Amino acid sequence: MTEPMTITLKTLSPVHIGSGVEIAPSEYYYDSKSRQVHRLDLERLTRDPEFADHLEKFVAEASQARQIDRFVPIKILARHILYSLPTSQGPLYPIKAMVKSGGRVLIPGSSIKGSLLSGVLWDLLREKGQQDPQILAKIKTACRDKQGKMFNDLLALGLGEFCGNPEVDRPHENRFLKWLNVSDTDPLPVQGNLKVARVEVVGAKKAKIPMLLEAIREGVSLTFSLWLPPGACRRQPPAWDVAAVLQTADSFYRRVWEKTETTPPPADGWLLRLGQGSGAWATSLLLLATDLHLRQEYGVHPPATKKLADGLRSLGWVLLTPWTPGGQKDAQMEPDVSTPLPPPPPVQETWDQATLTWDPGKQQITAKAGSRTAIGTGKDLVPAGLQKNLLVKKKAVTATVTVEPIGGKNFRLLKIHEQI
Repeated sequence: MTEPMTITLKTLSPVHIGSGVEIAPSEYYYDSKSRQVHRLDLERLTRDPEFADHLEKFVAEASQARQIDRFVPIKILARHILYSLPTSQGPLYPIKAMVKSGGRVLIPGSSIKGSLLSGVLWDLLREKGQQDPQILAKIKTACRDKQGKMFNDLLALGLGEFCGNPEVDRPHENRFLKWLNVSDTDPLPVQGNLKVARVEVVGAKKAKIPMLLEAIREGVSLTFSLWLPPGACRRQPPAWDVAAVLQTADSFYRRVWEKTETTPPPADGWLLRLGQGSGAWATSLLLLATDLHLRQEYGVHPPATKKLADGLRSLGWVLLTPWTPGGQKDAQMEPDVSTPLPPPPPVQETWDQATLTWDPGKQQITAKAGSRTAIGTGKDLVPAGLQKNLLVKKKAVTATVTVEPIGGKNFRLLKIHEQI
């Protein structure tokens, strides 16, 4: 095992990692004077005695995606603000929520790891394709695969030698998650670190409706750790370590920067691109096909459009540097990797507009939000207002739920909130 390297991640442009939740116009209001979006705590709002007179109107208008401040007085809404975010101009659309944990914002380690994978795979396949005609022929065949069914074969081809693990060569069984460990970033408060970005598609032949995203603001610093477990990266020579992984990814993303940006990149640090708006140069085989002269076989063309936040900034650019004392983690102790740490206490999450289904045979309730699933047992979880449709008619319903993680993308359903 290599020693964990603690990294400072600084956002160079807005970063959005989606939670799969959309915040409807009935769940926030916009203050034009302060240019802020105020997200509401609907559970608290519906318990406010003064809201009772507006409930019927709210139910009717919310289904039409109308802005809540048009039919509920601001003086009532202002008492039930969950958090407030700055924005460049008044929103009119649903807002795609940023992933959070326990009400705090973070970047999942899986997102960072996926971006590192793109850079490492580009480097290894480019090198092998340039040196071995047989491997180049395999890459060419994969580039012609329009369904993406051969991507796992490319992973095995690229990562087999890199990881030094013969199991990698099995079809559809790469070990990327086994040899590189990346933690989530340390969570930060939503207030002061997020904003609502208005994202527009520039260069499209037909005008497209802008997207509104919760995004980490430019200049925000977060920290995370990454390390290689025992037996990983036994490529000889040279041996790979964490710094080599970061440097390889940096080489890839500096090439991506050249293709997509008009200003010079930062001179120091390791570049990475994350999340929404990363584009085809960063998320496909386009750069590999270009370097190996396989663009005709690949068939994916350089993007003609570009997503810009607030009319100016590309999305997703971050800069990684080694963490140094005096930075964000100065008051924290580094973990002793020789002694396993006890698992942290479960962190509860709230999912808005989760889809609920009932299995009468198993007496289970399933809640889904994006790719995440939570399971609860028993009818007692179902509030009275949902029992007829969910339990009797066995119809899928939507509701706000509270869950806790139990591993991977699986969660335990703790509470279904009463609907208004």
